[in-house]
Amino acid sequence: MLLRSSLRSFSILAGDVGLDDYWESGSWKVVVLWVTYILLGVVMLLNVLIAIVTASYEKSNTHSHSILGIARIPILAKHSYLDTEAKKISELGARNFRYQMTVAAMLTFIILFGISYLGLVRVILGVTKGDEMTAANSDIMHIAKLLLLTIFYVVANVAMVVTMKDWLHIDIKMECPGEETVKLIVKPVTSFIFNL
Repeated sequence: MLLRSSLRSFSILAGDVGLDDYWESGSWKVVVLWVTYILLGVVMLLNVLIAIVTASYEKSNTHSHSILGIARIPILAKHSYLDTEAKKISELGARNFRYQMTVAAMLTFIILFGISYLGLVRVILGVTKGDEMTAANSDIMHIAKLLLLTIFYVVANVAMVVTMKDWLHIDIKMECPGEETVKLIVKPVTSFIFNL
């Protein structure tokens, strides 16, 4: 009875093709053959379904990569054009007006960054001490703010100088007594800026 109930459940799952007709023929071999046939058919159909879905996914994935590549072409063309123009400007050097204007803009930004840095330091140090915090906590907060502000100031200036140096293909050569020390300090900061 248990076998017949299990086979009935299986036949309902398979589509209820009248398992009783096979069972009434009196041969359990026919029922086993039918169950095997249905199982193999289901496995084959699932494999076909998996193959279709996989092929469709691969086609869609390839298509998305090609669309991304096509979308990047104008951006890469603009970058190449800007790089070529910057190289032309840097080859002419300091006697070119555009080169002089670029360097003047970079120096102006460095000066503006310095002025804004000094203004912020003055504001932080000039905050009234009438807060509810204790004097020790207030001093720690001022030091933390100044330290964070100084880090941001240095990162902003180094980022601008590195960007302009790379954009204009300027090779900065330092010939000073502490050259190796400066390179040791600048190298990690530069790599940090590039990672940002």
